[in-house]
Amino acid sequence: ENTRQAVVEQILEEGATTIMLRSLPASTTTSSLMTMLGLPFVGFYDFLYLPQCSRQPNRIVEMAFINFVDQSFARLAVQLFQEASTMIQSWSR
Repeated sequence: ENTRQAVVEQILEEGATTIMLRSLPASTTTSSLMTMLGLPFVGFYDFLYLPQCSRQPNRIVEMAFINFVDQSFARLAVQLFQEASTMIQSWSR
C-alpha cells in the first residue's frame, strides 16, 4: 500500500486535479472512457477531453485529459488506472 501511494504521489503533484492518460487504444471514445470511469466517479469529474486525430476521423491521439472536482478523486483515478494499466497491455507500453 505504501508503494502504491508513493507511485501516486510521484505522478500527481500536490493539489492537482487533472490527470492525463496516455497510450489509450486509438478506438477509445468519450462514451467508452466515461463507461470505464463508471459509477464511482459520476459527478466527480467536470471535464473529459480526448483529442481527435487530424489525419483519421473517429480516432483519438491515444491520450485523454480528465479534471476531477477534488484532488482525492484524481488520486483515486490515478491508482485505478495504474492498476488497470498492468492488466491492459496497450496502456502499459
